[in-house]
Amino acid sequence: MLNRLLSDEIEVIKKDGTTFDKIKASVQKDNIYLFNREVIVDEGDQIIRKLPNGKIEKYIVYEANFHSSGLAAVIPAHYQLKVKKITDYKVEKITDYSDSSRNVIIKTGDNARISIDSIDYSVHNNALGKTEYKIFEDLLVKASIVRDNAEIINAIKEMRDALNNKETFKDKYNNFIQAIANHITIFAPFISELTKFL
Repeated sequence: MLNRLLSDEIEVIKKDGTTFDKIKASVQKDNIYLFNREVIVDEGDQIIRKLPNGKIEKYIVYEANFHSSGLAAVIPAHYQLKVKKITDYKVEKITDYSDSSRNVIIKTGDNARISIDSIDYSVHNNALGKTEYKIFEDLLVKASIVRDNAEIINAIKEMRDALNNKETFKDKYNNFIQAIANHITIFAPFISELTKFL
């Protein structure tokens, strides 16, 4: 009976880069329910849902509650996840859920960037097209789930800002590689694409 309610299929991306895909779930406005006890979901993990029309929705988990069997075992053990949708926001102020004392501003689209407890005074050159900047938007989203991510975010911004100068970009790319050393599994899929700018 409950399986009929689980009409969505999601992918869980752990903070360490581990992924679990094709998980049946019920996605609602600010909550996601899943009855798969083998997947461990924690605060800061990302949830990806692909809609039938091809649109991708991304959520970040800010509270993960596991409930043992309830109501005389009528409801099996399950996760109730409180989530924040991060897909459609051009500018959105959210709390960094891994450390609730910080504020994060995520700006997507052209000149994508994330500001942590700061004001962004940057000036951007739009000589390159949207597709060249898309990788940096994706990198910033991934960096937002990493704990103590200020150095990584700064390195991503510096690479993006140096796209028009190959020599400067090379130095910024090397800085980025050093910054992600402890999180290489999360950022590995982007490395080959970034090398195209060298």
